[in-house]
Amino acid sequence: MDPKNFTRESVAKQLVEKHEKVLKISSEEFDKYSALESELDKAIEMYKTERDKLNEQVKKLKEQRQSYYNESKILRKEFVTKLQKKKSMSKIPMEVLILTKQIDQLEWEIQTEAVNVDEEKKLVKQIQNNLEKLHNYANMYKEHEEVSNAVKKLTSKLRKKMNDAEIAHQKMLENVKKSDEYHANFVDGVIKLRDARTKRTGFQREVEKHMKAIEHWQKVAVEKSGRANSDGQ
Repeated sequence: MDPKNFTRESVAKQLVEKHEKVLKISSEEFDKYSALESELDKAIEMYKTERDKLNEQVKKLKEQRQSYYNESKILRKEFVTKLQKKKSMSKIPMEVLILTKQIDQLEWEIQTEAVNVDEEKKLVKQIQNNLEKLHNYANMYKEHEEVSNAVKKLTSKLRKKMNDAEIAHQKMLENVKKSDEYHANFVDGVIKLRDARTKRTGFQREVEKHMKAIEHWQKVAVEKSGRANSDGQ
């Protein structure tokens, strides 16, 4: 700038222009992060809602599966009782007792121990195999038609209950997986929201700072311009 034109008024105007440029950039960034913050807020709420819904479904499916296991246990006891009703069959085959005990133990492991998906599938498969063996015992007592038919009905019910339990379990695992995905997105959204909020707050301060600076230097420019006009007259 030519020193002859170097006045406080010209400096003030230059500073106004400088702050207006920075203000424009800061305002755009502020608007961008404000919009992102709003978008993330909505997404987080959606992830949380969906996660909570799925967790509630998982809870109900667990209760449903537990109910099937309980009914299965009652049916197994009835199975043994039916075999004991005939005097000639008062002595229950050891393998039947072992199989029922094994099923009880396997169900207990599924319900109480922290096993992964693959291990749990193996346990369920073992239960199903044992149930098939129990079902086959009905054919060993053809001479006792009443008992044989009763046992067949019971083992059919047992298989149905275990199948229902398995279906409930698979649905539960699917929901757990989806719930975990929603939770991961929820956590990721919270982190991004914090970052967006921090940046939005920073640019908000920048906007306010430059608006004050513009207001100040505009006043200075007006004052100097007024004095210059007054001196010229």
